[in-house]
Amino acid sequence: MREKIACMAGTPVDTGMGASLLSKNGYEVFCYPIDENPVEQMKFQISSADSKYNVILNILNKIKSNGIKKVLVYCNSLSSAVDFNKLSSEVGINIVTPLNVYEMEAKNYKSIAILAANAVATKKIEEIYIKANKDIEIISIGMLPLVLSIEKKISPDEIIKIHDLKKLCEWFSANGAEALLLGCTHFPYIYEALDRVSGIPIIDPSKKMIELLMKC
Repeated sequence: MREKIACMAGTPVDTGMGASLLSKNGYEVFCYPIDENPVEQMKFQISSADSKYNVILNILNKIKSNGIKKVLVYCNSLSSAVDFNKLSSEVGINIVTPLNVYEMEAKNYKSIAILAANAVATKKIEEIYIKANKDIEIISIGMLPLVLSIEKKISPDEIIKIHDLKKLCEWFSANGAEALLLGCTHFPYIYEALDRVSGIPIIDPSKKMIELLMKC
């Protein structure tokens, strides 16, 4: 019998990506997208702290009442906008987010580039990296149009061209970045295409998120 797990993310698209990852690793997945599209999710993320907290609290209580003991939050910016550590303690449910991985990875680099969906995510990721490694140098960009292209299911190679990501990676490298962190869970969609043109290593936190889930 497969272990039940809830996958929560900003939109149906990234929730589906997280669900696919979990299914491949043997979980029975139940999906909980917060909004219908990235624009609505962005509005949610910049809404009041109390409003966000109550929405997520209600969802987590529903998840727990369905007998599910683990949650994967497959969304960097959502993880950055809500205090999931506090919610995990309050509800009594295990929650893993991409931010947990960044705490583990921060000391591995002297300089890193962050490509995320928006400034909500880049701010939080930067805070985590600097707290764990005060000497790290960070270059970060929030790029919602890239998320929108992925939501439209444009081919990865075409997305690389549309958003000129090869030049962006060259710019990251010219400014000393040792690696590029995919700071949005939509972005593994373009991982292989981006890896072919990036010129620097790309960090995809999803594998380590699975490892953390298996331990909790």
